[in-house]
Amino acid sequence: MDRKRLAVSILQFLKSTLPSLSEDSAESLSVSIDCIRDAFGVDESDVQLQSSQSLQEIFNAHAAPATTSTTSTSSLPDLLKEIMSDIPDQLHPSFKSYIDILQSKNAFADPSQIETVLKFSKEKFVESKMTEIKAIAEAIKVEGNTKLSAQDFQGAVEAYTKAIKYDGSNAIYYANRSSAFTNLKMFDNAVQDANEAIKRNPSYGKAYFRLGSALFSLGQNQESVDAFRKSIELEPNNEVYKASLQQAESKLGSVGSVSSPPAGGMPDLGGMDLGNLSGLLSNPMMQNMAKNLMSNPQMQQMMQNGNLEDMAQNMMKNPEFMNMFGSMMD
Repeated sequence: MDRKRLAVSILQFLKSTLPSLSEDSAESLSVSIDCIRDAFGVDESDVQLQSSQSLQEIFNAHAAPATTSTTSTSSLPDLLKEIMSDIPDQLHPSFKSYIDILQSKNAFADPSQIETVLKFSKEKFVESKMTEIKAIAEAIKVEGNTKLSAQDFQGAVEAYTKAIKYDGSNAIYYANRSSAFTNLKMFDNAVQDANEAIKRNPSYGKAYFRLGSALFSLGQNQESVDAFRKSIELEPNNEVYKASLQQAESKLGSVGSVSSPPAGGMPDLGGMDLGNLSGLLSNPMMQNMAKNLMSNPQMQQMMQNGNLEDMAQNMMKNPEFMNMFGSMMD
């Protein structure tokens, strides 16, 4: 029955359009009407098959665009709390005062525009406070360096991440976090951060060194060699970069075309900038520390066994060694 009622509604609609058509079109449509009538076995004059609404009325009712409310369901305090999470804690009082001024001028009178106005206000506030924000980010980076020296690598990652949140344009923050990730053996993250540092400063030699260290640990020997070479191209007097390149080239030559990760990876001396190795070795403090280490029976045993990795790990656990390098980070 429903199909016949639908067919009748269609027939009634088609017949209602006949007067508006040309003679040829009306004739063609009449033939179609006859075909539909025969196919469904209906007669549009049958009262039992007629609907209370015409097909056009039904279509108009259901085709009307739905009305949706654009009013924000979040209150100003809730949205303000969310947006302030992107602003350093030290600047929260200033930003709140800024919002209070806007609120006194009815900037948030339209509930549907609260979020838009807040976001725009935050952007303007951040622009006006950019110098202070960069200084805060730099202080957080220093905290990260301290954690890196203390071998609190996860804490260093968290500090550098916060610094990046406040100043994502600084290549040093990404390079330092790359170092922390390498020490956590999160080499893919280290590669990603090193590349981010290079994007922000293509002339930053240490970023290529970080990239080379992470790639070496992943067993991507040719790529690590390329990265180390670039770091030396930018800082030709850096002995650490040269030593790292020599190790990567040696590994590349020993494995040929096979690329397999070394057992422990290449140690990354955190955020440390060792500079000129000859100058470093002439440092009395370094000489005294080396003398003490060499007199250590455990160290002597490791030297006899040729276990360089254990020697490096032993030195990295030495507080005197770590404190001396604490001031050599970016």
